[in-house]
Amino acid sequence: MIWRYLAFFAVVLGFFGGAHVLSGMRLTHWFHLQGWTRSTMVGMLTLLGSVAFLGQIVARRGASDVLVWVSAVWMGSLLLLLVAVAIGDVVGFASRWLGVPASGVVWIRSAVLVVWVGTVVFSIRSALSDPRIHEVEVRIRNLPRSFEGYRIAHVTDTHLGPILRGEWMGRLAARVDSAATDLVVHTGDLVDGAVSRVAPFVAPWGALRGRDGALFVTGNHDVYSDSRSWSAHVASLGVTVLRNQHVVLARGNDTLVVGGIPDLHDDRSVLPPPDGTAAFAGAPSGPRILLAHQPVQARDVQGLGIDLLLAGHTHGGQIWPFSWLVRLAQPVVEGFGTVGDVRVFVSRGAGFWGPPMRFLAPPEVPILVLRGEGG
Repeated sequence: MIWRYLAFFAVVLGFFGGAHVLSGMRLTHWFHLQGWTRSTMVGMLTLLGSVAFLGQIVARRGASDVLVWVSAVWMGSLLLLLVAVAIGDVVGFASRWLGVPASGVVWIRSAVLVVWVGTVVFSIRSALSDPRIHEVEVRIRNLPRSFEGYRIAHVTDTHLGPILRGEWMGRLAARVDSAATDLVVHTGDLVDGAVSRVAPFVAPWGALRGRDGALFVTGNHDVYSDSRSWSAHVASLGVTVLRNQHVVLARGNDTLVVGGIPDLHDDRSVLPPPDGTAAFAGAPSGPRILLAHQPVQARDVQGLGIDLLLAGHTHGGQIWPFSWLVRLAQPVVEGFGTVGDVRVFVSRGAGFWGPPMRFLAPPEVPILVLRGEGG
């Protein structure tokens, strides 16, 4: 597994290093920078790149808040700068083709950078705003009448740790609690950091309960933070951790089965891999809901009679237009979709990873309201 992490680290380092070089070259060309102006820009990009690199390395270890914030904000700003550079190049080419003088092209490209700054500010405000809590009706085949209107709070991707902490989680838990839900589920990426440091931030969520309790499955960032330790800690808070297991919710003689599988990234040398068949072993007949972190896991649970799979992981793309890259890895990015014979619902999530930014992918906590097909 260590080689996988090293390969991922090398790809990320190469991408962001290349992004700094490309941005610097294009801005130099745009504004004909020379001498001290060019040196100043190169120095700023080098400094910001170094801070971003260092900040991400130490973010999980309780580093300086200022370092973590500058690092994370610049990472997101750089991604959006790449988009701005591409737009500026296209606009510049079109302007010259239309006969706009060189001075006019410079002004247009300056306006593109102003819009870039505005987009960065907007994206930060969006990410740090309280997630929208809203109802989503879901039709479930053969849903017993006693479960008509059953309310499930679908929390995911809170990423507590480097930036989002206990105060934010407390506000979120209070708002979800006020939604009067029957069940609270968390489909992974609860944290970014070790139990020893991040556990106090999780406490408010651990106190949150629906009428039928709270359920949790691990996400890839929980794995990176030691999923075994976090599973044990979450269980100690009274939350049911589902690892290829299910719970049976009863209303009289009627039942609703909710199963859960771990994330694909769990270390299979010491933990059992995700297994949808095992998750529903011995389950009674009736509607089945499966909790999984990644939408792509729907491909591995075909033919099991699953009526709905709840997932997160994608953040709805988090920063547009990079959501299109997410579509290359996940069959559903947000909302409803169908993968084979499994209907999937993906939440954009409540938090964020890396940059404290969300552009055209605002945070959310859907309250799923179950309805029968004839309801």
